[in-house]
Amino acid sequence: MIAAYKFDPSKGAAFPTFATLLIRNMLRDELRKARADKRTARSSQSATYEVDYAGELDTALQMEAVEAAIKQLPARHSHAMVLRYMFGYRYREIAKELGVAHGTVGIYIREGRALLRQILK
Repeated sequence: MIAAYKFDPSKGAAFPTFATLLIRNMLRDELRKARADKRTARSSQSATYEVDYAGELDTALQMEAVEAAIKQLPARHSHAMVLRYMFGYRYREIAKELGVAHGTVGIYIREGRALLRQILK
């Protein structure tokens, strides 16, 4: 979550690019943690174990699909959703950050979720 405070528009990066990379890295970390947890649990149960490559591949493919979908969202939707779901901002905080009304944030998030559903179908 500290990475959210590292965004600096003066360095030339667009927020959607920054957010996409941040989300990708967070998802990769979660995938790696899940793999490590599986290995630890299995090694403690027995000396031999099998890795669920099909499950890991499925997770990786889902991660790529979400990344691609986020890139397709309009900037206002991706900004609002990343601030809400990745960084836990409240609607009022997002409204202040984006310079819009509190109610507008709810609309951006609702529309963003609907767009993600359409894209990911």
